[in-house]
This record gives sequence, structure tokens and C-alpha cells, in this order.
Amino acid sequence: PADLFISSNPQWVEYLVDEKRVAPDMVRILAGNSLALVGTSEKVLRQMTDLAALDRIALGSPKSVPAGRYAKQALEAAGLYKSLQAQGRLVLARDVRQALVYAERGEVEAALVYVTDAAIATRASILMRVPQELHSPVLYPVALTLSGQDNEAARDFYRFLQGDRATKTLRDAGFVLP
Repeated sequence: PADLFISSNPQWVEYLVDEKRVAPDMVRILAGNSLALVGTSEKVLRQMTDLAALDRIALGSPKSVPAGRYAKQALEAAGLYKSLQAQGRLVLARDVRQALVYAERGEVEAALVYVTDAAIATRASILMRVPQELHSPVLYPVALTLSGQDNEAARDFYRFLQGDRATKTLRDAGFVLP
């Protein structure tokens, strides 16, 4: 049970709407994000096809990690996913933070992560931003559940998340606002 649900995958919120756990008019886009390729490499990357020169690239597992699904879409759009996968050069991580850790430790030449995760890296830096047209928009919907509509604190927090203070915090963290 939950009063409020925030996700990096709009499909999960759509599922809750379909299951009548969330009223459609209680769903808002809280923020957006984008992908970046991060690493400790000195290689210059200007376009997605430059990734073909990298030995190992980490990304979240596309089957269970939203960032991994976006990364897979971008690699497919660039015509790289199948060849990198067939050559065993993709390292699938359990989540986006693990992919970042692999890049920080130098265990991979690069990792595809959210820009907001790249911002917290201590050793890795952004090697290249992934063109947003190569993947679905990265959106974070927030939804007040049906049970949350009866909880005054949940309603207050839902409104707070859409206010100026939360907006500033999200922007400062690198999120894109709707």
C-alpha cells in the first residue's frame, strides 16, 4: 500500500491507472531526465557511432531497469546494440547506480546513465550526452493513489512536489522540468 507513487517508468503508472489504483487526473509529470555516457577514459566521443571503439559499456539491464531500456533504445537507434551485445561488450547492471560504479572504478570504459546520476560521480565524467531523439522521453510521473486521496498529508506532499521549492530542488539536481 502506498499513498504516493513516483516512477522513472511511465508505463508503471499507466498500469496503476488501468488497475484502478490511481485516478488518471491524479497523475502529473514531476520531472524529466536525459542520458549521458560517463567514464574515466580520455577518448573523445562526439557521436553514438564512436561507442563502437569502446571495449566495455555498462548499462542497466533493459529487462528491469528503466535507464537500461532508454539506453538500449538509443543504442538500437544508432545501429549499435546488436553488434555490441553479440561481441559481449555490454555489461548489464542491476540498476543505473551500479552501472555508474562500474565506470567510476574503471571496470568499463563507459556507462550509460541518467545525467542526474552522472552529476554525483566523483571519478567519472560525462564523455558525451546521448541525443534525446534516440530514445523515448525520460519522464518521472508522480501519482496520488486512491488511498492517498483520503490522506491529508499525502495530498499536501503531492501539492508540495509541484511547488516552487520542490521545483528548485529538482532543477538543482539536474532534472528537466515539464
